[in-house]
Amino acid sequence: MNQGEQDSLWALFAGDDGAAKSNSETGKSAGKKAEAKKAKEKEKKEKEKKAKEKKAKEKPAKAAKEEKAAAVAAAPPVQEKAEEKKKNYIENPLPLPKKHVPKTMNYRTELSPDKMDFDIDIPEFDDFDI
Repeated sequence: MNQGEQDSLWALFAGDDGAAKSNSETGKSAGKKAEAKKAKEKEKKEKEKKAKEKKAKEKPAKAAKEEKAAAVAAAPPVQEKAEEKKKNYIENPLPLPKKHVPKTMNYRTELSPDKMDFDIDIPEFDDFDI
């Protein structure tokens, strides 16, 4: 590395872009910038071409999907139901909980309906809850 290159590097490091550049260096960097700009433009064009080609390929595919959907809609649904009935599942090997058996309460004596009333009338002057 010669002295001129070192000076330009130090100038870039210090933040002074054009202080130490000679005319030949500025011409080279301008050429590199132009080449980089052309390369970016070329990449953009290629991406656009690929996107257009992809869209062109998707259009026939969409039309084919629509045709398939129309054919499926026109097909009788009876075949699908028949296929579903043919499915045989295995029995569950896990133990199941016991079934609930309701308990019955048997009392020794049956009460008469007039004794089944458990509401007790409390007089107004009785303040037992205070």
